[in-house]
Amino acid sequence: MGWLTYLGINLFFSFTFKEQVTSTYVIRMLIVVFTGISLTHFMRWVIIRWDNLSNSFEKQIGYFFIVTISFALLFALILNFSYLQFDLLDKEELKYSFARRFTAASVNAFFLLMLWNLIDRKSTRLNSSHLVIS
Repeated sequence: MGWLTYLGINLFFSFTFKEQVTSTYVIRMLIVVFTGISLTHFMRWVIIRWDNLSNSFEKQIGYFFIVTISFALLFALILNFSYLQFDLLDKEELKYSFARRFTAASVNAFFLLMLWNLIDRKSTRLNSSHLVIS
């Protein structure tokens, strides 16, 4: 639900404020959403598998921060290589180095995933306790 909301919000503002929404933009958004869904499910699995939810809240925060940074770097790497592989970068973006595009994508992914962690924390805790009970 969260990634489809992200897609909907981006498409809404794109159609509202851009003169033309290109097929390249739509493909890029689909790559972001597919990558986001895949990585956040894998991230949830890692969080539950490593059983961090049984630790104190202070330890959980540090753990979530480290996991989020790791997955944000992976997210940025997948997006940048996908855009390069499928020739989805426009001329303006190609002016910047890979490192700069990677850094920008990493920061963006970090905030998206941190927000996801904060929103999903309760459902992850419930799912984890349900797994233990089962």
